[in-house]
Amino acid sequence: MTNTYITRILVLCLMLSLLFGTSVLAQDDMMGCGATGGELVVALNADLYSADAQMGGTIASVNYNMAIADLLVVMGAEGPAPWLIESWDATLDGVYTWNIRQGVTFHDGTPLNAEAVKFNIERLLNPDNEFRYGVYFRRTEEINVIDEYTLEIVNSSFDVEFMDRMINISIVSPTAVQEMGADFVNAPVGTGPFKFVSYTPGERIVLERNENYWQEGKPCVDSLTFRVIPEEAVRLIELEAGTVHVAMDMAASVEQARSAGLEMITTPQRGQQMVYFNLSRITDPLVRRAVNHALNRQAIVTNVFQDMSIVGYYPMPPSVWAYDDTIQTFPYDLDESNRLLDEAGWVMGDDGIREKDGEKLSWDMPSSNIPSRQQASEMIVGMLHEVGIQANLQVMEHLTYLNSVRGGEYDIAYWEWAGSTSDPWAYSGGLHSNYAWNPTQFGDPELDKFLDAALVSLDRDERKALYNEYFTEVMANTYLANIAFKPAVAASRPEVQGVQFLGGRLLFESTYIE
Repeated sequence: MTNTYITRILVLCLMLSLLFGTSVLAQDDMMGCGATGGELVVALNADLYSADAQMGGTIASVNYNMAIADLLVVMGAEGPAPWLIESWDATLDGVYTWNIRQGVTFHDGTPLNAEAVKFNIERLLNPDNEFRYGVYFRRTEEINVIDEYTLEIVNSSFDVEFMDRMINISIVSPTAVQEMGADFVNAPVGTGPFKFVSYTPGERIVLERNENYWQEGKPCVDSLTFRVIPEEAVRLIELEAGTVHVAMDMAASVEQARSAGLEMITTPQRGQQMVYFNLSRITDPLVRRAVNHALNRQAIVTNVFQDMSIVGYYPMPPSVWAYDDTIQTFPYDLDESNRLLDEAGWVMGDDGIREKDGEKLSWDMPSSNIPSRQQASEMIVGMLHEVGIQANLQVMEHLTYLNSVRGGEYDIAYWEWAGSTSDPWAYSGGLHSNYAWNPTQFGDPELDKFLDAALVSLDRDERKALYNEYFTEVMANTYLANIAFKPAVAASRPEVQGVQFLGGRLLFESTYIE
C-alpha cells in the first residue's frame, strides 16, 4: 500500500467526518427537564472581562457567554458538534459552508440568520474593537451570504483547527449592537437560554429565563445567577450550605467535596499549568533551563491540586496523539539547576541571592488572587529561592493579573488555561507570533512556520513530525516551563441535575433542581 494511497484514505476519512459527522447532536440537545422553575446559583472563580458576550478571556467569562449568547458550535466527545451552526462542510482548499440553525431568535425578537452571523464575525475582526477572538479568522478572506441560512467562509487554506476554535464564538444581536452602540455592554442581547438582567462587577450577574429559546421547554429554571467567589474554600462552604448550587474550578477540594456528599464533574486532564517567562527580559536559555530543573512539579500537583493533575515536562499531555516522549525535558534536579546558573555567570551572594555584574537575580512575579493559583505561585517562589533566584510575588485581582501578564508587565508568572480540545494545536504554549493570548512577548517567524504548516496538513504523520520539530525547538531553548495538566473540575449539590460539561465549559439549559 503506497503512502499516496494512505494519504488519500486519510483525506477521505477527514472529509467524511466534516460532511457527515456534524449531524450528530450535542449531548445537551438530547436532555429534557426533570423539573422546572426556581433559581440556579453558580459560583465563578473570577469576574467577567466584560458583560459583552463576545468578550472571552477566562472560563468564567465563557460560561456566562454561553448562558446569554449561544455558541456557533460546542465541543462534543469527538470534536466540534452542532449548535447555532446546524451542519457544515469544507473543501480541501479552505472553503467552509455553514448551515445556520433555523427558527432561532435573539432576545430582542430579531431572527438569527446568515447575515447576523456574518455581522458578528466582522465585529470580531474590526480593529477598533478589543475582541480577542478575531484572530481566529486571520485566514479568512471572504464571508459570503449564500442564502438566508447559509454562510460561506473562504479561508486562504484548509485549517484543521478552524471549527474547533468556533467553540469560543458567541453570537449577539446585530440590531441591538447597532441601536445601542457603546451601551450594548450594559444590556447585551444574544440567543441563549437566559436573558440579561443585571451585572454588579466583582459580585454577581443575574439572568432570567428566555421563554422563546430554540430548544423547546428549556431552560429548566426560571433564573440563573452567577456569583463571583474567587476563594475555592468559600465556594465549597457555600455549596455545603446550599446558597450555591454549582461551583467551577474545584480541583483543590475534591476530597472535601465528596466527603460532603457533593457531586463532582470532571473533564480529561487537558488544562495546562505552566510558568511563563517574559522572553524579552529573561533572555538567557541557561537561566530558563535552570528554572525548569528547580521546579518540583510533583510537589505542586500533590499539595495544591490533591494529585488531580498529572506532571508534564513539556506542553503536551500524553493523551494527545502527537505526544512524543523522546523530546528532551528538564526534570527536577537542584544540582543541575545550580550548575547551570553558575555556568551562566550568576554567583551566589551572601544573602542567598545570586549576583552578576553588580545586579541581583531578582524578578517580578505577579500572581492571581485565586487561592490555588496563589498557592502554586508561592511554592514556585520558594523553589526558585533554593537556587538563588529571588521572585518578588505581587498578588493581585485575577483580571488585573491577566492583563499584567498579557501586557508583558512581569518577568515570570504561573499561568493556567482550561483545555477544551485534544488536538495538538492547542498545546503550542501560546508562543505563536499572531496568537491572541501570547504573554511571552516573543515571536519567531521560523518557529511559527511549524505550527502554520501543521494546521493545514491533512496527513497525521506529517503533522506529528511538524509538532515534533516545533516542540524540540521550544524545549531546546526552554521558552517556558510546563508544570502539569489539570482537569476542569466543577462541583454541584446532589439535588442539581442535568449540568453539562462540554469542552471544559458549563451549560445550564438542561439543568434543574429536584
